[in-house]
Amino acid sequence: MGLFDRFKKKPLAAQETVIHKRQVDKAREIACKIVNSIADSDFAEIVNTADTMKNWTAKLIQELIETYQSDNDVIFDYYGAACNFNPVYKDGSVYEQERFYAYDRGFGYEYDFTSNGDLNDLTLMLTFTYKGDDIEVSLDDLHVM
Repeated sequence: MGLFDRFKKKPLAAQETVIHKRQVDKAREIACKIVNSIADSDFAEIVNTADTMKNWTAKLIQELIETYQSDNDVIFDYYGAACNFNPVYKDGSVYEQERFYAYDRGFGYEYDFTSNGDLNDLTLMLTFTYKGDDIEVSLDDLHVM
């Protein structure tokens, strides 16, 4: 396994046959809100955005983010900021900053944070569960690799 193989995934276009575009758009809207709340240090907004938080609280998220920023001297970019990490893998596929994983009753989502366009070690993990015509979001994890 190569150094960057953990970042490899199926292209989103292939996943969209299982996850409908409307649901992908809604997931991106929610993820954008959460990522931007972290960039703004508005941790209460994350609690308001996610339907469930697993074992997370605004205080725990704040502690994680502030410790990571202090230890690494970084400021997180907003959702959609250019990412300078662009490897091309042997099979021709490319790294994608956000990843979707289809499940029976919904889909998983991962987003890798950047600082000044450079990839850092913070990853957001969400689960979206189908609820009729809508989706419910769960903040599963926010971790440093």
